[in-house]
Amino acid sequence: LLPYADRCSLLPAFLAMALAVLTQRLLLALLAGCVAAAIALGLSTLPGQQVATLPALARAAPFFLCTALAVVFVFLTVGLLARNGGRQGLVAWLQRRGRGPVRAQLWALLGSVVAAFDSYAHCLLVGPALRPLCDASRVSREKLAYLVNATTATIASLAMVSLGSGFANVHAPLPLRCYCLFTVALLVMVVLMRRDFGPMLTAERRARHRLQSEGAVALSVVDRLDGLAASDTPPPRARHAVWPLFLFGVGTIGGILLTTFQSHEVLLAAAIAAWLCALGIARGQRQHPIVPSTWLATRSLALPLVMLGLAWTFGQLSADLGTGVYLTTAVRTVTPVALPIVWFALAGAIAFATGSSLATLAILLPNVALMANQVGADANGQALALLTSVAVLEGAIGGRQSSPISDTTVLAAAGSQCTLMAHTKTQLPYALLAFATSLLCGYVPLVCFGSEVWPWCLLGGVLSMALVLRLLGRSPDALAT
Repeated sequence: LLPYADRCSLLPAFLAMALAVLTQRLLLALLAGCVAAAIALGLSTLPGQQVATLPALARAAPFFLCTALAVVFVFLTVGLLARNGGRQGLVAWLQRRGRGPVRAQLWALLGSVVAAFDSYAHCLLVGPALRPLCDASRVSREKLAYLVNATTATIASLAMVSLGSGFANVHAPLPLRCYCLFTVALLVMVVLMRRDFGPMLTAERRARHRLQSEGAVALSVVDRLDGLAASDTPPPRARHAVWPLFLFGVGTIGGILLTTFQSHEVLLAAAIAAWLCALGIARGQRQHPIVPSTWLATRSLALPLVMLGLAWTFGQLSADLGTGVYLTTAVRTVTPVALPIVWFALAGAIAFATGSSLATLAILLPNVALMANQVGADANGQALALLTSVAVLEGAIGGRQSSPISDTTVLAAAGSQCTLMAHTKTQLPYALLAFATSLLCGYVPLVCFGSEVWPWCLLGGVLSMALVLRLLGRSPDALAT
């Protein structure tokens, strides 16, 4: 870490975000951000100073390789499910229990809650499994990516069962978890009220009326795969899809809980097991060719995997430059009573700029401990330190979900088969609404009136978001006039 991080450490993040907005090309933005950060790091490093970027990336190489291979095997499994009739059977089974866009989105939410045991497994399981149902029900892939990404951290963090997130080490009372609670409430209201706004409304209207969506980058791949399988696909049976998906989910949970392997190693093993299960089902049906045709399902993965690698690299470079440390030191003189509010926004900004919630927590939580010592050990000081710690956690979750360079954002877009830029544009207004509601209806009154008013804070926040949806939202079932 650079000993004297200054405002120049913010330039690579600003450059990446500006290029993403101006050019709509996240690959170019990430690449330019990495190059700018590397140049800044090279110019700022003192002679003999240790820089952690290359060693950290070398240590992360096995993690990245396992994750990339797990993504490939999950997509191979999805391709096999299209060949063995499992995908068609699963869609038919779900549609018999309710048709229409609302039911499809509720199934996506339910699947997200069930799969909220690991962020990567969640993105890789729910998106590919429910994408055919959402396509058939005319739900946009941008909406599916938002439902998957928004529940990746929030549901798991609320339940404190995120096996690989590290959030369980933060003592966070449930009533103070404003961003997670408001995000879950917003997800339910958006689905049940049947109202969308901003770019998501445009995407949903396109999907309802079968118009070409900018987010459906892999429609041609799926159509080609279905075309290859159309002549010899066996009768649709949901169990042909359920068993591989069940094996993937149970294998991931059991492997993490019962073995000493790392979560990424378990994820890869579970993905291979699911693929072998689907392969065995297809072989039992004597389908040929199986593996060559299902490779089509992985054709769209090259760009997301490159972006995933660049996102990890950019996050490490930003950490070495001291981006988060500089932002943290800039608010050291804030009045103690305003700390939860300021640090909530600060955590969101750092996580958004770096794409990492864990790095944000690692930077900010030690400073929260120092702040707790400064404000004293009385009851008010302890309550303020606790509220600030929770605010940092919630801000980090919100910033990571919104960031276009977050690993879960990349994987949610890849699993839902929409472009990363389309996913980022459509989900950002919803994330900002939940973030602003958490700030204005959550942490501001909690700081001013104490934690006893939390029921009124949650009620006021939910009603405020419902009012925004009512005033700004429109039904996607009708085309704009």
